[in-house]
Amino acid sequence: MSLSQSLYQKQELKISPQLLQGLNVLQLNQLELTDYLKKKIEDNIFLEEEISDQNNLQSNNKEIFEESLYYKPSKNSSLSTSDIIERVTKQQEKLIESLLQQARIQYQKQDIEYKICQYLISSIDSHGFLSREDFLETSKDLQCEQNLIEKVRKEINNFNPLGMCCFDIRDFLILQVEVKKKNPILISMLQDDYHHVMKKEHAILTKKYNLSKEQLKEIFTSLSFLDIYPNSFQQQEIQYINPDVTLTKEKEQFFISINEEFFPKIKVDHEMHENFSQQKKNMQDENYYNLQKDYQEAKSLISSINYRKTNLLKVIHILLKEQKDFFQYGIQFIKPYTLEKLSQETNLSISTLSRLSHSKYISTPWGIFSFAIFFSRNIGDEKTSSIKMKEMIKEILKEYDGEKKLSDQKVSNLLEKKGYSVARRTINKYRKQLNILSSVYR
Repeated sequence: MSLSQSLYQKQELKISPQLLQGLNVLQLNQLELTDYLKKKIEDNIFLEEEISDQNNLQSNNKEIFEESLYYKPSKNSSLSTSDIIERVTKQQEKLIESLLQQARIQYQKQDIEYKICQYLISSIDSHGFLSREDFLETSKDLQCEQNLIEKVRKEINNFNPLGMCCFDIRDFLILQVEVKKKNPILISMLQDDYHHVMKKEHAILTKKYNLSKEQLKEIFTSLSFLDIYPNSFQQQEIQYINPDVTLTKEKEQFFISINEEFFPKIKVDHEMHENFSQQKKNMQDENYYNLQKDYQEAKSLISSINYRKTNLLKVIHILLKEQKDFFQYGIQFIKPYTLEKLSQETNLSISTLSRLSHSKYISTPWGIFSFAIFFSRNIGDEKTSSIKMKEMIKEILKEYDGEKKLSDQKVSNLLEKKGYSVARRTINKYRKQLNILSSVYR
């Protein structure tokens, strides 16, 4: 047996625990952050809960904004049970931890692929999808080639539940056919003629793929047994929503309160760290290293919380100015606005803003809304948002909810009379997003 030497290059990416902790804190909502902080206090000996003086808190945090917009610290600002009775379904930590556990089996913790897994898994939405914007931002944030990130994303697609990190419904349907059905014709249909499949345009499909009506019927039957969301078969919990931000109007002025009443007020025990430092000579290197690691993470956690609060206020301040008509008069006055524009206003990256607005809620005089409602593109002109258009469609269908149901084309015609040029297919898309059946089935 002979010995030999060889040289090789290995690409490796390291995400510090502090960076990963900061990303997690940024995207947690109020209830999730409260649980997270309580657990950190238990796990880290350098963190302790302090009793804060509410009066000092108010005087230190109060800021006056332009255009009669004010920030005031939360004082008994959490809503009563009757106020927060709006329920939502959302993915819980168990699902994320399950995916990360599978990632640890697939890769070593020091592997660059594992770091990418962590990043992608933390970016999925409640259905299990990964937006293409987040995918592109991953490449920028981690400074990795997109080919490598795509390879890892494909690996996550095959985790349990199947389809996590798919881009959209079509992507997930194709994956299921590849894994379960092995039907090359259906895969081609979904890849090249997805819109014809969704509209059930049988004549076009039978002609293009040289199929009989019976064969096409079998294909559509197999398609009907597929899931449309990767997380649709996960057991989901119903939880109450306690908004992260409360907005009230008093004498023609707006006030915003960051709801912090239930947050543990934490601080770093520097005195304990100093005592351990003095005993360094009597400690094993590994023990001292772990203590130093906990100390740095404790300080980093405080910084992450402050960063989250500062930028949440910055975002709300801008939204109040950009969407002032919405806060004044209601949802039909919401304007088109995008994360890209908000990024320019705040000098924060789109991925940071996406995490900051993820699963956050705001209480307004018009009800409790997800932050996502403020980000929609314009329809037809620069002043009409997709959110506003959905509300108009809902009102029209409600108004004409008699024996004769309105078709999508008739809704389009009515909007045309009101000065809004909206295509029938757009009406169809928004009606489905509102979970309203077509005129045939209503």
